[in-house]
Amino acid sequence: FYVGERVRFSVLEHFTNSSSSEAIAADEVVEQFVTDNSSLVIDLQYHMDYPGEDPMNLNNPVPPTVRAFNYGVPAVPYAVLNGGSGPEYRYDFSDASEEPDEEVLLSSSLEIPLFDVNLNTNFLTSMLEGSVRVTCKQNGFSSNIQLYVVVIESLVTSYTGADQTTEFRNVVLDMLPSASGKLLGNEWGSGVSKTLNFSWNYASYLENEEDLIVVAFIMDRDHDKILQSAIVEYSPGTGEENRLATEKLLAIYPNPAREYVYINFGSEVEQAGEIRIVDLAGRSLLISEVLPGQTIQKLDVSGLSQGAYLVQWMESGILKGRGKLLRSF
Repeated sequence: FYVGERVRFSVLEHFTNSSSSEAIAADEVVEQFVTDNSSLVIDLQYHMDYPGEDPMNLNNPVPPTVRAFNYGVPAVPYAVLNGGSGPEYRYDFSDASEEPDEEVLLSSSLEIPLFDVNLNTNFLTSMLEGSVRVTCKQNGFSSNIQLYVVVIESLVTSYTGADQTTEFRNVVLDMLPSASGKLLGNEWGSGVSKTLNFSWNYASYLENEEDLIVVAFIMDRDHDKILQSAIVEYSPGTGEENRLATEKLLAIYPNPAREYVYINFGSEVEQAGEIRIVDLAGRSLLISEVLPGQTIQKLDVSGLSQGAYLVQWMESGILKGRGKLLRSF
């Protein structure tokens, strides 16, 4: 998220336990914190098996265990901002001074990045796959860089926690290539790039693939600080609690498509708008005008490469409908 020549990139790693009333209160603090600063924060929620059993932890206990060991988390609830292990980055919610606030976030997120992180992800029928390219922007950078790729689900509702809580947001499902990340080394200079390819088969405990988000971030391992991050969402609006009630799931056929595709709006369009075909990196590849009175729109997609795309129906900058298109040969 760019502001002039500077980029905002806070990552809040939140360790929680759904069986603890204290954790529920902390969840509310973090949720409000993320809501108030949604354009600045990537919130990763790790579910722990202490001080009591958390059913979400049973799905894949390795990522939270490894991250807790890395930070020396003594108990939950607990939060770490921007990856730092020093006290200025750590919050245990024991009192008001131990809760991250907006001032702390803003002061830590307005950084001039030393690296670019380019993340591409394809969400396929039964798996996701992608790549991360890390590029240095500074001469003579000699610290060791550790790369992490995190698969999260923006909304989990299959578990009941303390106080009958049934909604958990930004839950970590897995970390790639492992919970300990990938060491990229310390041989860096301006323009030097390193790439990691990854894949992840959709797990049995995944509730809704449309709520999937992939986050990549790099840490200066020698100084325990996150330097840059990137995020790719399965669909527009993923992770947003207040999606428009009028947003529709579009009927798209044939799907997969080869040359042409038809988009059914369900009823006559009342206002002028547009259909956008967007790749999974967020780039608009095809834009077609939608006129009032139309019910079905025909698009020529023969110029698109094989793969998955997002379809967005927009009116005056507002998302009215969405869908997923697969292009095949």
